[in-house]
Amino acid sequence: YWEFNLSPDGHWNVYRFEGYRSGMQAEEALSALRFTVSRREDGCDMALGVDLAPLGLAAAAWQVAVAVVVAEAGGRVSFWALAHPGAEPDFHDPGAFVLRL
Repeated sequence: YWEFNLSPDGHWNVYRFEGYRSGMQAEEALSALRFTVSRREDGCDMALGVDLAPLGLAAAAWQVAVAVVVAEAGGRVSFWALAHPGAEPDFHDPGAFVLRL
């Protein structure tokens, strides 16, 4: 599976995993990610467009987990996701991949 990390500051990275939290490698097939960030007083919106053909995923059915880590100015960190199947946030848990595309 792949992990796409996006930052409101414009930083990004993509990792490929061989299995649950194992075999992590930087994904070299993508040299850029097109994403936009719209900041508001009460938050921000992010939109991502990615060509999945270099990953061999253009025609694949996808199972997607959407998650956000929020670090507040005061140091508080919170974890948000479409699903937290376990007692603790684990964005790699197969049960978190609840969105089907």
